Amino acid sequence: MRSKFLRYTGELGRIFEETGELNKAIETFKKGIEVDHLAEEFYQRLMTCYHRLGRRAEALAIYNNLTKIFSTTIGLSPSSQTEAIYKTLLSG
Repeated sequence: MRSKFLRYTGELGRIFEETGELNKAIETFKKGIEVDHLAEEFYQRLMTCYHRLGRRAEALAIYNNLTKIFSTTIGLSPSSQTEAIYKTLLSG
């Protein structure tokens, strides 16, 4: 059940992104994180949605939350894909 929920949550969030309903996408990805706080893809999508809305500070806060959670929970850093999104945020 959990894995189906996460898969469908990701699909729904991407549909909202593709149709420009970014606030709905944000809420959807946040719900996915509530269920699995290690689902890195949801953090990536959140960062991208916030960036597209011009909400850079919130996108950077998502990155900071992810790095803290990964560091304390599993002792790892975010993936290179997440780091690339972060660098895009930094460059404006």
